[in-house]
Amino acid sequence: MCEDGGQVTDELKQRRILLVGSRGYLGGRVVSAMQALAGITLSSLNRAPGSNPFEFQIYEDGALRTGDIREPSFFPNGSGYDVILSLAADLSKKDGVSDVTNLVLANSWLPTLMGALAARSGAHVIHVGTYSHKSDTEDYDPQTLYAATKRSGEILLSFFSKTGDMSATVLHTYDIYGPDQPHQRLIPSIIRCLRTGEKIATSPGKQEFRPVFVDDLVKLLAYLATEVDWKSGVFTEYDVYGPELFIVENLPGIIATEMSLSFDEDQVDRSMGYSKREIMKFRPCHDLAEFPGDWTTLSEGLKTL
Repeated sequence: MCEDGGQVTDELKQRRILLVGSRGYLGGRVVSAMQALAGITLSSLNRAPGSNPFEFQIYEDGALRTGDIREPSFFPNGSGYDVILSLAADLSKKDGVSDVTNLVLANSWLPTLMGALAARSGAHVIHVGTYSHKSDTEDYDPQTLYAATKRSGEILLSFFSKTGDMSATVLHTYDIYGPDQPHQRLIPSIIRCLRTGEKIATSPGKQEFRPVFVDDLVKLLAYLATEVDWKSGVFTEYDVYGPELFIVENLPGIIATEMSLSFDEDQVDRSMGYSKREIMKFRPCHDLAEFPGDWTTLSEGLKTL
């Protein structure tokens, strides 16, 4: 059994799954994992190239369609989805006018639209959120505008789960790392600098850090999407984090040792300031999501990089 209404099925059922954000780093890996599974029909949804933020492309039943996602005709088979995997996000940490627009559209408006779609079909939405909507001392104190927009999308999904026939699960992920990661995240940045000899620019590094390996998250998403049934009207939140806790200032030395790279403490520039709402302590506010298998240690994960 899974808490708050989820039950593991005895055998894999035929399911229609809509994956939102299949072109992203996480989404692409989920597509590869899903394609290896039996018993599912997978459709993918992404923003269309161009300047119109409401023009999307959906690949479904072997055909690619492009149109305005706000039009009811865009989802002619909307009632057929069993699961909606909501992975799309804008990761900007800025708050300029254009940044605000893109953040709200991707992180708040789009998951809300998926909630409205799921309410029509009775689907279960699995949405990837962020842990950084909560600080050390406050129930709600987002670290960035990115975190605030992510949280607003979660709240609106909660509304639909209470008023419609759908249900939702939100996964609050800690720092994700993995092979071929395109974003300037902490672990890939440290590895690059260790290999090139560049300065490693960080804060003083007293933050607690609990990274999660990307393929663990992929396995968790596949498990929730294909092997768990959820009761209508249920909204569930889990935290997702790796099995080990580190202090950021120690990571360059740990990574260098694990990857047999040379390292000198003088290579680290710790003059970068903390952000105004820097999260210093690891204090999860939801249960850890569970899935069959063991979480990947940092030593194991670094071997893939």
